[in-house]
Amino acid sequence: MGYQMRQFNFFQSELVMNPPALFKEDPSCLNSSEFGHLILGDRQGDCHLLDTKLNAQTFNAYEDGLAVTFAQYFLTTDEHPYLITIGEKEETNPILKVWDLHKVYTLYQYPFIHRKQANTPLPTCIKTYKLSQSTSQVTSLAISTKKSTCSVGFKDGQVILFNGNIVKDRYVKSKIVHQCSEPITGLGFQNTEDINQGLIEDYLYIVTTREIHALNLNDPKLEDKARLDHLGAKINCSTIINSNFHRGLVVGRDDAIYFYGPDGRGPCLAYEGTKESVKYLGSHLIIVSSIPNNSSQRLDIYDLRNKLIAHTQNFTQGLYNLVYEFNGYFALTKDFQLYRLEEKEPQSKIDILLNQDLYPLALNMSQTPAADTNGNLVGSGQLAEIYRKYGDYLYNKGEFDNAMIQYLNTVGWLEPSYVIRKFLDAQRLHSLTQYLEALHQSDLHLANPDHTTLLINCYTKLKDPAKLTQFIQNPENQYQFDLTTAIQVLQSAQYFEQALYLAEQHELHKYYLKIVMEDLKEYEKGLTYLEKLDLEDIHQYLEIFGRIWLKECGESTLDMLLRVCTASHLLPSPPSPQLSPTSTPRLSPNPLNFTSMFIDHPTLLMDFLDQYISIVFEKNFETNNARKSIQITSKDKPLEKRYQPLFDQLLELYLTHSPNSIPPQDDPSQLIDQLRQKALNLMKDPTIPYDPNQALILCKTTQFDQGIVFLYDRLAMYSEILNYWCKSDRVDEVISTLYKYGPKDSTLYELGLTYFASSPQTLLAHPMEFRRVLSLVEDQNLLMPLQVVQALSKNSVATIGSVKAYLERWVQKEQTKLNEEIDIIKEYSQETKSKREELKTLVTQGKVFQHTKCTGCNQVLQLPVVHFLCLHSYHQRCLGENTTQCPACSRPHQVVQDMYKNLRQESMDHATFVQRLEHTHPQNRFELIGEYFSKNVFEMDDSLDIFT
Repeated sequence: MGYQMRQFNFFQSELVMNPPALFKEDPSCLNSSEFGHLILGDRQGDCHLLDTKLNAQTFNAYEDGLAVTFAQYFLTTDEHPYLITIGEKEETNPILKVWDLHKVYTLYQYPFIHRKQANTPLPTCIKTYKLSQSTSQVTSLAISTKKSTCSVGFKDGQVILFNGNIVKDRYVKSKIVHQCSEPITGLGFQNTEDINQGLIEDYLYIVTTREIHALNLNDPKLEDKARLDHLGAKINCSTIINSNFHRGLVVGRDDAIYFYGPDGRGPCLAYEGTKESVKYLGSHLIIVSSIPNNSSQRLDIYDLRNKLIAHTQNFTQGLYNLVYEFNGYFALTKDFQLYRLEEKEPQSKIDILLNQDLYPLALNMSQTPAADTNGNLVGSGQLAEIYRKYGDYLYNKGEFDNAMIQYLNTVGWLEPSYVIRKFLDAQRLHSLTQYLEALHQSDLHLANPDHTTLLINCYTKLKDPAKLTQFIQNPENQYQFDLTTAIQVLQSAQYFEQALYLAEQHELHKYYLKIVMEDLKEYEKGLTYLEKLDLEDIHQYLEIFGRIWLKECGESTLDMLLRVCTASHLLPSPPSPQLSPTSTPRLSPNPLNFTSMFIDHPTLLMDFLDQYISIVFEKNFETNNARKSIQITSKDKPLEKRYQPLFDQLLELYLTHSPNSIPPQDDPSQLIDQLRQKALNLMKDPTIPYDPNQALILCKTTQFDQGIVFLYDRLAMYSEILNYWCKSDRVDEVISTLYKYGPKDSTLYELGLTYFASSPQTLLAHPMEFRRVLSLVEDQNLLMPLQVVQALSKNSVATIGSVKAYLERWVQKEQTKLNEEIDIIKEYSQETKSKREELKTLVTQGKVFQHTKCTGCNQVLQLPVVHFLCLHSYHQRCLGENTTQCPACSRPHQVVQDMYKNLRQESMDHATFVQRLEHTHPQNRFELIGEYFSKNVFEMDDSLDIFT
């Protein structure tokens, strides 16, 4: 598989002026330390550590003329820095040394720790190994940071491996793991992880000029070695890569760059040219190749992740080595010139790509976790801007679907209207739908009601009910949108099922009922839904849709209302009569709250109230149940006053029921009579509260005679009853009224007589009734003759002859009564005269007492004796100590004294007199005053007190 890469100039190359002389003294090796030092070895056996200013710190690594041919830094798993060097000399065994760089590393990282030390710390040699297996030249060195071990390759084809920790183990043996006739050109350690089997395997790659092998280090005998290729590579033309792009061996040949893993060769990069060096430094693949027919060499820096050549530069004298340190590359040419290659900032590289409309590369570059020299990463806002430009680029090319893919990545950064305006065309609804879905799915809640409206419109225009249903029924509630707007849009698009789902799930009862009632016309379904709601909601929506329900399904509506209004009465009683402190009994709504919906349905309203009262109060006003309905038992109690409006309403419905609302099959007159009888039964029930005055008005308006008479009776308006029957010319009722109410109100007789004398026809037609009334007045002495004459004399209909006999009898009776009273007066006068003479005799003349026996004990009187003027005598011992009255005469006299005492008290109790006067009928008040005068109550004088 080959990859073609674009070429860019993402690095700035600068010649380092006046580098240290060390670079011009034929160095034997150059490497980086990755902790802020360049490592340079020379042929005199010295190592030099150069800091950022290229100031050298030198220490002697080898003596006896050994040159430092390899100097390689590594960091153990516990992040301890070490340096491995190899010293060589012809015909001698190479020597490998391990140096501890901890003090040097600490000085570099924390210079204040050693600022007071006189001497700068130097690396410490902790281990020395003599490579006695061969005297050949060392061609390759590989270090395993995981196992803290290393492998050395020789020109004679041998590869030795230190089987142990060369840092911590006291004795570490080395073993020849490969031997061939070709020189070893490259070594490298790599660990691979088998996810399926959960194994981690370590490999050592061995590269010669003719072959490539992979040695499995997990094999205890180190004999598990696989040949990966029959082609090898030149020295310095292989390296190990550990990146997301590739993990394994990279080999550069003249035709291409090849990638290997433990299982064999993988992809390749087509790149022709004679390779002189292949390295993986920083995050780039460095390839140095020679230019044909020229001593110059070309440096190519490959960005494997973004698949491009980041930099190309020719060196006329060729390159000696290239290392990565201080966030840049250092290239040392063969004529000992030092160049520094510094990578441009990410934004600069992105701008270069954008100027060439290379948006995919720019996006890949933006997402690369690499910082600029100031440590700044490409921000999300900048990334969104690249997506926007890429989307605009594709949109202008007419690739709308691909453009939308880019715009989707701008959600949260780009104003949604910028994208929406571009895709409002009907042919681009699919792309617009994708964008709107992304807005709704965003955790930032970017969608507003307009976006929701537009998205639902897109679903409806695309005729995609499945997507629409998925959108509104998302189980994870990922969509955040304005529910009201969504329901309205669905309703207008006639997606009623989805609209009902939203309304029901989110308890938007108004919209649910509106759709069911106005769009679907499913009135029974609306009633079923309504019954589940709270009482307040039921009342609210009945005001809106109640008339429709009554019109379309009156009986069902009536049943539902009854269930709602009587819910608390139908529920079973709780097991305990005591409620918890926090419990609240359910209260049924007032049925009168729903009367407004019955404006066009009075019959249904009457049935509703009838059934409600029957359930709640157990009252039934049917004609055949009239007697039962008005019977009062010991358990019956008058209903509370707050129920009065309910019964007033029902009474009005009974009396004002329109004949137009009566079904054709029913007899109107019969039904009206039944309703009036029910109204009368209602009014006769003493436990029912209603307004009798309002009821009287209704009865008069509807000319309901029985109701009028009953209410007059209840209000004690007896004269109105009589007047009503008189105006109706109902003589029998007039007579009956006089017999029934006359004893309670005597003025009725006067009105009755006036009625009979109101016209000649009445008097002539009912002479017997007239005489019956007159006889009743006479027998019960209800009216004075003068009142009778005045009542009959209001017109000229009745003559004196009609009452002549009555007047004669009255005069005769009065004369007899007068004679009797005169006789009584004479008798009282004679008795009074006798008493006065007796009193005078007692006062003016002496009294002779001749009694010989005691009146009390009937014994012979013996002194001391007490005589009374009444001629009674007593032994003193037979009387009490304080007795001043005759015991024999005091009893009858005491009765008179008590009467007199009571009269005196009444004469002083004005309040009682006034109270009796107010409670007496006006026609009898003069009689009460005469009674008081007859008892001489108003003029009591102590001088008249005969008992004083």
